[in-house]
Amino acid sequence: MDLGQILRAISVIVLPWLLAVTVPSIVRARVAVALGDPTPAVRGKVSLNPLDYADPLGTVVLPVLMIVSKLPFLFGWSKPSRIDPRNFAHPRVDLAIVSAAVPIAGLLMAWLWGLLGGSLAVRGYLGHGVLAYWVVEMAKAGLQINAFFAAINLLPVPPLAGGRILMGVLPLPAARVLARIEPYGQWVVIGILLLEGAGIIAVLTPFVVWIQGTVLALIP
Repeated sequence: MDLGQILRAISVIVLPWLLAVTVPSIVRARVAVALGDPTPAVRGKVSLNPLDYADPLGTVVLPVLMIVSKLPFLFGWSKPSRIDPRNFAHPRVDLAIVSAAVPIAGLLMAWLWGLLGGSLAVRGYLGHGVLAYWVVEMAKAGLQINAFFAAINLLPVPPLAGGRILMGVLPLPAARVLARIEPYGQWVVIGILLLEGAGIIAVLTPFVVWIQGTVLALIP
């Protein structure tokens, strides 16, 4: 991949990537505050500016390296937005709700990107020039990135949202057993990503494709 191709790829994904990585953190923090935990507000993590949540390594350096390396997926993170479930009226349930806000935000953004690509560009509202092509490519990237992140976050592995949600609805003994996986959860996810990228397993890809198809079916 030459420099021109790298710059074109970055120009297409920079905005969708920044929003996909940071907006769920913003939503999560604000839902936590709404449910009674002031921790994100005290730590200054309720800003609506995505740049306040951008992590130099996880939001900038790592995805650029992955683009240059031509990896089949992008992965990254934002600055952590800490919450304290002890401040919730119903800690298990409220933590599940706060966790669910992350994939819900991603799915909503995927739908909005699909709407942008379908309604504004494909239907000719932006004409048929370079701008329209660029918007369509950016919308495709936004849909794919957010569908991918939603699929990852919905994996039933704590500390991901899917694991947190499952812990909130399972009987307490079962939730405690699942909680024991949490210290190893990130390694489980990394293992899934590596095996998926190597073509050894197909866990995320069918799920991502299904999410994209469902989102596109909901676009008027």
